[in-house]
Amino acid sequence: MRINKRINIFFISLILVFSVKAVNVFAASISVKVNSLNVNKQSAKVDESVKINASATGSKNLLYKFSIFDGTRWYVLQDYSSKNNTVWKPYRASTSKIKLEVKDKYSSKNYNSKQINYQVYSNVKIQALSTDVKVSQVISAPVQVTTITNLPSGVLYKYSVFDGQAWKTVRDYTYNKSMIWKALKAGKYIIKVDVKQANSLRSPDTSTQTSIQIVDKPQVQDLSSDVASPRKIGNTIILTAKSTFGTSPLYRYWVNSGTTWVKVRDYSSDANYSWIPTEEGQYKIKVDVKDSKSLNDVDDSKEISFGILKYGVLNYVDTNLSLSGFLDSEMNLATKAQTWSNGNWIDATKDQVSYYLNPTNFINDYGINQFLKLNYVDGISVEDLNKVLVGKGVLDGHGADFLEAGKQYNINPVYLVAHSLLETGNGTSALAKGISVKSIHEDFGYINSKIITLDNPVTVYNMYGVGAYDSNPDLWGSEKAYNEGWTSVSKAIIGGAKFISKGYINNLTLKQDTLYKMRWDINTLYRSPSTLYAHQYATDIGWAYKQSVIMKKIIGQMSNSMFYYEIPRFNLP
Repeated sequence: MRINKRINIFFISLILVFSVKAVNVFAASISVKVNSLNVNKQSAKVDESVKINASATGSKNLLYKFSIFDGTRWYVLQDYSSKNNTVWKPYRASTSKIKLEVKDKYSSKNYNSKQINYQVYSNVKIQALSTDVKVSQVISAPVQVTTITNLPSGVLYKYSVFDGQAWKTVRDYTYNKSMIWKALKAGKYIIKVDVKQANSLRSPDTSTQTSIQIVDKPQVQDLSSDVASPRKIGNTIILTAKSTFGTSPLYRYWVNSGTTWVKVRDYSSDANYSWIPTEEGQYKIKVDVKDSKSLNDVDDSKEISFGILKYGVLNYVDTNLSLSGFLDSEMNLATKAQTWSNGNWIDATKDQVSYYLNPTNFINDYGINQFLKLNYVDGISVEDLNKVLVGKGVLDGHGADFLEAGKQYNINPVYLVAHSLLETGNGTSALAKGISVKSIHEDFGYINSKIITLDNPVTVYNMYGVGAYDSNPDLWGSEKAYNEGWTSVSKAIIGGAKFISKGYINNLTLKQDTLYKMRWDINTLYRSPSTLYAHQYATDIGWAYKQSVIMKKIIGQMSNSMFYYEIPRFNLP
């Protein structure tokens, strides 16, 4: 029995060996051939499904193996199987490869393969590339560049700049979507961002560009004032800076009175500064300019010098007279100088006349204006004059008339206002408010001359006391106004100015163009020291000084005018 079993096992084993050899011989004789390797789309994006199909011939027992090269390594997508298709979801952007291997089920050697290249692209998209600069930026100022993509995370950003000659990487790939960049020279720049997903093997997945203009730092082209130097204390001086380059310049102003710089206004986009000096002196004015985005304290600056005078321009003029000789000539006049005493006008003493005659007694805040040149000057406004006239009776609101009178007849409007206020008692006198004239004298100024009755009464005005003789100022002042046709406040203001101009200020012979010279007739007494008659506006020894005091208040309210003074200089006695 045992021998028979052994014989049977031997024969079975022999049959199996011959069977395996027969199969191997058969498999070895099979020729496997890959006919196709196809995908359902030419390229794909990360995480998209790619269907892979394959076909092969040579056996009924074929096995299919699919492998992927992701750009760095091979990995098996599907090991040997009778299934000739599979699905692949790429996980990163790259130039990938798909490889197919086919073999007979019973063969360990005989197989065929095929591979194809396949492009996988990122899902990232650039939605915006922007800067925090609207139009242009200044040299060395920071520019923030920001990229917005469709993916909330896992994105890398690389920034490069083209300066017109070459590209330069400003920052390599990082997860920060923004960067800060500073240009060191002016010009047009192109900023490029390269974007890719963090695991992408592409560089980049996508990119875009934007341009930006870089300009030079602002430079001060000019610093000027609306009025020429010098000006006087209290004037409003408008300083204006002009700059070039930059994007949004800021201006800062300083004033130096001779010792230290004082900041009078910090940086502002306003290129103008209104300066009202309160002390006389020789000043330096400086403007600093910087761009609003500049990191510097100042990008450029410029200085100018400006003189400020206490009163205005003082000019001393020799009279070629001695003060004592001029005093003697004044005391010798037929019409004596007067002073007010105990309710009456009386002749002034020689000492009293001497005091008011001497200019050195009045080089002060209250007396200086009797030496003011009374010709017209620019810079006085209707608004400033009307401020002075508020509450001044019938004169209130007539600043335009005084200004027009000054322009027409070359007289300083400040003087006309002061003269009018003094003569009319601040616009409240009878001559100011209007006197009804019913008759006039045939010979003006002569009380005993024939009286002419008018057909109809006429209301007239006299603002400067023209012809208002001391014997009866209302009578003679109103008759003078009637003769001149001053039938309104405006006509009296402008018409009276003509009389003052022709008779005094712009009289080519007398040249009485200061209050002092109107009161004290230097030219006539120089030519004729012993004459009994002189051309003098008033007999009151204090007339010029009183006008000066009133003018001080008015001048203090003139915001942008310059005044010029002529002070007579007498020889020593």
